[in-house]
Amino acid sequence: MTTHPFDKLQTESGYTFFLTPCPGTQGVALFSSLKQLKEANVAGVITLMSDEELIQSGVTGLEAGCASVELFWWQFPISDDGIPTEVFKRRWRKHLHQILHVITQGKTVAVHSKGGSGRTCLMIGLLLLALGHTKAQSRQLVSRVWPNALSNPTQSQFFECF
Repeated sequence: MTTHPFDKLQTESGYTFFLTPCPGTQGVALFSSLKQLKEANVAGVITLMSDEELIQSGVTGLEAGCASVELFWWQFPISDDGIPTEVFKRRWRKHLHQILHVITQGKTVAVHSKGGSGRTCLMIGLLLLALGHTKAQSRQLVSRVWPNALSNPTQSQFFECF
């Protein structure tokens, strides 16, 4: 059986994140990818792709797929190599409390963009800040999984100003 790829980041505080490419795009069907994430103790999926990117990638049923395997689903679109827009910030304010509750209850959150690195690292860095880590700690933790994390100049500058 082919498995959906992911990298695992676990903090000393016990918070766990999966950094992953978009479910359903890596030779594993969408439902199978989501089911595998659920079986790996993931409680929710954070999508950083826009609706248009999801359509282009052939993954239009992500929200329904998450619901079918009882995963939370949150979408925070960020353009590739871009920074969060007002839509992102509005959704951040709306959903952050719920996401932090899931994480602090010891459950794993999977974060994905198209490839699972640039935007994904930015989002995990922002979540680590929201969980009380410093910017230096957040960078160091994410760099354990992706050594070039937050190296995009635009995203790095946004992260430092967040």
